[in-house]
Amino acid sequence: MSVRMNVLVLFGTRPEAIKLWPVIRALRAAPEINARVVHTGQHRELTADVLETVGLQVDHSLQHVDGQQDLSVRLSAILGAVNSAYDELAWDVDAVMVQGDTLSTMAGALFGFYRGIPVVHVEAGLRTHCLDEPYPEEFHRQTIAQIAQLHLAPTEQAAANLRAESVPEQQIVVTGNTGVDALWQMVARLESPPWAADLPDPFGLVTIHRREHQGALATQIANGITCGHEMTGLPLVVVLHPNLEVSRYLRQVFDSTPGIRCVAPVSYPQMLWLQQKARLVITDSGGLQEECTTLGTPVVVVRNHTDRPEAVEQGIAQVCGTQEERIAHGMQDLLRRSPSGGVSTIFGDGSASARIVSALKTHFNREAV
Repeated sequence: MSVRMNVLVLFGTRPEAIKLWPVIRALRAAPEINARVVHTGQHRELTADVLETVGLQVDHSLQHVDGQQDLSVRLSAILGAVNSAYDELAWDVDAVMVQGDTLSTMAGALFGFYRGIPVVHVEAGLRTHCLDEPYPEEFHRQTIAQIAQLHLAPTEQAAANLRAESVPEQQIVVTGNTGVDALWQMVARLESPPWAADLPDPFGLVTIHRREHQGALATQIANGITCGHEMTGLPLVVVLHPNLEVSRYLRQVFDSTPGIRCVAPVSYPQMLWLQQKARLVITDSGGLQEECTTLGTPVVVVRNHTDRPEAVEQGIAQVCGTQEERIAHGMQDLLRRSPSGGVSTIFGDGSASARIVSALKTHFNREAV
């Protein structure tokens, strides 16, 4: 009989909260594991609705100055807050679990590395092989691959990326994507936005938020989407992001375009509802590529590279870059081809969280207590 394994789960952004809550639920249900959940405070307000919706209680919320846009300052602040809490609260930690590629993920991995605590990386192995896109996430996840001791890859392609970087095979486990777990656990609780009755049928959904798409590039993307809207006649709903350096440039184009409606950010269940109902989704989000593919909704990827090539290979997604003409023709092409919808399991079957718990127990040699 072994002592329970103490796992410190760190997250800070809304996508992390979405993808980790089913994992945390599975960890807390495992008698062999004691999970301590810490919110880094990176996106405190944006994660609040997710935590409330799924009923996830965190054990500790870190305090640091948020809102600073300089990445090095924010990373330093999060890392310092984690270190201070670790010392003050005298945590007993056997492994640090992080998800994805955000500043919080990077800070958690560095914390584990500097403290000599094994790092477990959920959603390991995603790659564009271009450090500028997504920025700074691609650098984060490539760096974390050098730190982690257990790499939980969402797909076989992600695992192959890790093997190509000489990650030992015994440290890689293909689990499926936990975002699919979250989707299927939430699907019975989807809700429409309050303005849903005014939606045309069909409609397209737009969400653009990436840091590298700020300023003039956001205007260029918006012009391409507007051109695609005019070519196809498909009405569009644009869910704006709190990142004003993107959303205010989008509004300058979209607010004057008939047939395109900008709306405030929506809740997680409402966003899933919109993706399920939409005829087409135009996005630069990685998580939406996974969710839309799972739901069978075609996706125009407004990025030069995708870290989810499986969706492109299946024909449900098309990478159209940020050039106006490519975006417009991509929208037209996907609507014309009308790829077959239906549920897809290429990103997971909804059991990733259970596989993660099993991988933890196997890797760290924990038996039932």
